Amino acid sequence: MHSVELVLDLGNTALKAGIFLEGKFSHAERIPLEEAPGYINSLSRNYTFGNCIFSSVSSKKDDFDWPKDTNILDFNSKTPVPVKNGYGSPLTLGRDRLANACFAVSSFPGQNVLIIDAGTCLKFDLVTADGTYRGGSISPGLGMRYKAMHTFTGRLPLLSTGAAKTVIGTNTEESMRSGAFMGMVFELKGTMQWYLEKYPDIKFCITGGDASLLAEDLNFPIFADPYLTLKGLYSILKHNA
Repeated sequence: MHSVELVLDLGNTALKAGIFLEGKFSHAERIPLEEAPGYINSLSRNYTFGNCIFSSVSSKKDDFDWPKDTNILDFNSKTPVPVKNGYGSPLTLGRDRLANACFAVSSFPGQNVLIIDAGTCLKFDLVTADGTYRGGSISPGLGMRYKAMHTFTGRLPLLSTGAAKTVIGTNTEESMRSGAFMGMVFELKGTMQWYLEKYPDIKFCITGGDASLLAEDLNFPIFADPYLTLKGLYSILKHNA
């Protein structure tokens, strides 16, 4: 039976689990929220656990059925991290944003890095070359933009998340996709250009559920990794080992 280090990131809709073997990322799993509490115990049928890190927006680690003697790091605002936190309100900083910053400083030490997280919200987070998290910005993500147009109007349909094929929409669906998707693309390009002018050597990284859709339309060199947040949490686990 393999011994693994485990990263658990419990969000609003699902549990994301990262499996690390001998210090290297092996694979990730996505578990529906209702199945999350029993997931750890089911995983123990195939693995023995070394160290684990648990990050959650709502649940407590005691809500889970942990195998006996599991060493768990409960990630919170007081957990030591491998990045200097220069955020003005550190207690309100999302754990995913801080984990992304930790990925930046552990994967690209001594570099200016902008992490772009294209998930429920579109987030930009800056880590400067001295290893300090500086902050960034948050705006609605792609799915949220589609949902808002449907919710706050009388006749616009609810569209599934997807890319636009044209800037000039010739029907309602095309127009909505152009506004939501191309609006995000232009927001990304404009924001990235602003950072590039301020930090000419900056490294761009992108993650999140809509990252693959958006990255194709960006004319900047960019490092894409769908498991960036899990790897950032793993760097926090190793920092506390």
